[in-house]
Formats: sequence, C-alpha cells, structure tokens
Amino acid sequence: MKDSHRWPSKVVVIGLDGATFDLIRPWAAQGELPNLKLLMDSGVSRTLQSVVPPISAGAWSSFMTGKSPGRHGVLGFRPYDLGRYTCFKEKLVNSSYVAGETFLDLLSDYGYKVAMICIPITYPVWEINGIMVAGLPTPGSGNYTWPEELGARLGTMSIPGDFHTYSPSAKFERSLTVLEARTALTIETLQDRSFDVTVVVLSSPDDAHHHFWKFIDPNHPSYDAKEAERYGNIPLELYKRCDEALGRMLAYMDDDTLVIVMSDHGGGPSPTHRFNTNYWLRSQGLLSVKQTPLSGLSAALGDILYTIKEHLPYKEHIRRILPVRTLSTLSSTLMNIASIDWSQTKAYRVPMYASMEGIEVNLQGRQPEGIVHPGEEYEELRCLVKQQLLDQFGPKGDGVIKAVYRKEEIYSGEHLRDAPDLIIGLHKDYTGGISLESPLITPVPKSFLDVWSGAHRMNGILIAQGRNVQVGVALDDASIMDLAPTILYALGIPVPSDMDGKVLLDIFEPAFAKQREIRYATPVAERQSLISGLTEEEEKEMVAKLRGMGYL
Repeated sequence: MKDSHRWPSKVVVIGLDGATFDLIRPWAAQGELPNLKLLMDSGVSRTLQSVVPPISAGAWSSFMTGKSPGRHGVLGFRPYDLGRYTCFKEKLVNSSYVAGETFLDLLSDYGYKVAMICIPITYPVWEINGIMVAGLPTPGSGNYTWPEELGARLGTMSIPGDFHTYSPSAKFERSLTVLEARTALTIETLQDRSFDVTVVVLSSPDDAHHHFWKFIDPNHPSYDAKEAERYGNIPLELYKRCDEALGRMLAYMDDDTLVIVMSDHGGGPSPTHRFNTNYWLRSQGLLSVKQTPLSGLSAALGDILYTIKEHLPYKEHIRRILPVRTLSTLSSTLMNIASIDWSQTKAYRVPMYASMEGIEVNLQGRQPEGIVHPGEEYEELRCLVKQQLLDQFGPKGDGVIKAVYRKEEIYSGEHLRDAPDLIIGLHKDYTGGISLESPLITPVPKSFLDVWSGAHRMNGILIAQGRNVQVGVALDDASIMDLAPTILYALGIPVPSDMDGKVLLDIFEPAFAKQREIRYATPVAERQSLISGLTEEEEKEMVAKLRGMGYL
C-alpha cells in the first residue's frame, strides 16, 4: 500500500528526447524558454550523462530500470550477438527486456497510479496500474496502448518511418502534431487527480537536431545560407513549443509536485569523419584480409554499398521493408565480413553508434573461428590494443580518440558478454567506418549529412524543481540510471539493491536529505516475461521505422 508519509504527493517527468544545455542555456538566457528558465532558477540543474552508446533504446531502458545496459541487455535497437561476425541478432529489441522490471511497475505494485506516455522500448504494452502509450519503435498495426480502448481516441502519437523524406516544413508540422497529441494526453492525466506519477517523452528536440542542425550551424558541411534563412528558426521554434507545452503542464501541478525535466542524451552536429577501425587493426597486424583474385572486389563491394546507402538516402525504401534476417545478410556485405581472413585475425570492429566504436577479440571458443586463447593472451591483447590506440590517437596525439575502455569499466551484469571487449570514445567529429583499405580517415559523405545533420551526444539534461528541492543550484554531472532510484526515494519507496544508479541526495535541501534516510530492498524477484515478443509483421513494420530514422 502507499506510504502515508510520502513526499511529494505527485511526480511528473517530462522527457525532452535529445535535449541539450548547449541550446537551452543560451536560449533561456535570451528569454526564449521562460518555463525552462523558471524551473532552473527555482530548482536544480545538471548534465545527465547517457549510457554507452548514447542511443535511445538503451538510454530509456536504463531510465526506467535504474540499471546499466549490462543488466537489462539493451545496447541498441538490435541486440548484439558477438558470437556472430555480423555482431547482431536477427531481431529487434522490444519491451520484453524491461516489462515488469521498471520503477513504474514497482510503483504500480505499491498502489500508485502511473501514466507512461510514449517512452521508447515499451512496445508491446503490458498491464500496469494506470495507462501506457507505447513509444518508439511502434508498428503501424497492433495495439499500442494499455488499456486497449485508449488508443481509439488518441491523435498522432509518433513520427513516421519515412520522416526523413519529408520537406523541412512538413517535418516541422508533423513534429508539432506529435508534440500536441502527447501534451494533450499528459494534461489529461494531470487533470485527473487519481494519477500519482506521470512520465511523458516529447520527441521534438531530437527532431530539431537530427534534421535541422545544418540550418543553425555555419560550420556544418551541409550549411546553406539561403536555406538557413528559410529554415534556421525551426530548431528554436521546436524548443519553444516544448517550453510552451511545459508551461501548460505546470499550470496543473501544485506545490507538492516534484517536477523533473530530463533527456536521454544530448545532441549536436553529426560527425564529419570516419575512423576506419578495421583498417587500423589491419595496419597493426591484428586483422588479415583474404588474398584471392576476388578479395579486392569483395572489399570494394562493401565500401560501394555503404556509400550508395548514404548517397541515396531517399531510395532506401527497399532496404527499409526488408525483414531483419535479410538485413543481417546485407549487413554482412556492408561490413566486409566476407573479405576478412578470420583464421589470421585477432581483433575486429563492432559498430556501435555516433562517436562510440567497439573492438572484439576473435576468441577461441566464443567466435566461430577464434584464434586468441582465453585468459592471459586475451587480456594482453586488450591492453595492447587499448594502449596503441591511445598512444597514436589519444589526447596526447591528434585527438581522434578521447578514451578507450575495457567493457568491464562500463558494464556489469549478465549481459556483459553482449558488449564489445573494448569500447572507443571518439572525438565528436569522428564516427566509425567500415573500410579495410587506406586511408585510415575518410569523410562522411555530404549527401548523408544533408539528411542526418545532427547526432546524439552523451550529455543530456536534468532539471528538478519542487518542495524540498534546492533552489537555483547547478550540480555536477549525474547518470540517467540515477533517476529511477531518486524518484523511488522521493516517494518513500525502498530502492532495490540491484539498481546501478544512485539516489541523487544533492537535489534536495540538506535538512530534508538528512531527515530521510535511503532505504534499500532486496532485488525485485525476476518476473516471468509479460511480453510474448513481436509478430513477423510487427517486426517488419518496426524495422521500416527504425531504418527510416537512421538507427538500423
């Protein structure tokens, strides 16, 4: 039952997908975002670090569970399977990875009525004490709400898979349509005093970065002064509309409401250069290419297909309607897998996202043709590769690489095996590339940047305001995994001891934090999956959406 002494009376979380203080702080200072400024001035603010890689699937899963991707297993929209040289399983992640294991499920168990509105990785929906509208990715068919009848009266709640083919004006209008539909349902739950906790995700900031960054950045390769004059107001306008939506929501909150505004990751210009990891490994004698009459043609074919894919982004409709299994086969060609001599290869690239790149050791007993012995040889190789990368490209070199981590430094839990052996944090101007041939650094095609001018960054946002929250304080960075335990703490609910996140006591006034100790509970017993998985048609439709959004 509910804790009769809980504080606050309600919690409202407004997720601004992809929002960044790089834009919010200057615009707020200029008076463009009055409601966000009000919350920062009357509460606390800090950078919220995303998960690795900073992709929505893993980030929102960690937000909901308070756990690392190493525990919930969502590192991207496709699950990794590093026992295959294609690196991925032939399916998509879905809500079965988190259903029943979120802090909102725990609150439901305690009798709190919750609203989950368009949080990614919540399809298929499951039963909770309240309402749920599934977030990205959601197929065009099938039930996407709990209870089912809720969906019959809702407006347009999601961005379509072919969104990147829209004109800038049409993208803007569709983004506003989705924003209004989600805002309207949120206000409805706030007007209904029976709801205790509401979480909504507004996607417009992410739209602003991915599709419109080139209009506000004169240094962007795709910047065009005439187009900037016509469309350069759109990113600010999308943020302003989110701010206005926030203001409308605040009107229905009382003084006992804990308000949290946060993002799953940040945003900025897309990387403009590729670091061709496999070519570097080849140059170090750690990767070997098959020497056959067709080996050069095979390698070139992968490069050509990759280039075509990015030079012709508007003609990917065939690729986007292919099932995941076929995509996996095509990925094999795109990654030049057939050109690699695995019997002579000790390490190879694992694609991640944006400025994150992986390297996997070709380990005996794990990979199909592994040659590196487990134990001492494996560890020595990881240390060698890490040191060589840092020596050649680290901060003391040319700065291509910011950091290199062993996977245990980032992840823990049963899904540690799904993570690459080494994770490379590249400089923001660099992303991973597939080429096996010289040169090491190649440009990202301008035609790709024309369509996807912005990408994710690690630095998201966190703003909190409410009774017993400190006032006007900027705090050090926190992790997106910290929000679940912090919300449970604020409501007087014991925090499961297996959460990786920590309670952010510094959000609250010292006297309150001292008065209320953190209570811990044994981990929630693993629940039988509430979700049976995706049908073939659902998966096909969701692949199409994710392909159209640049995630697959």
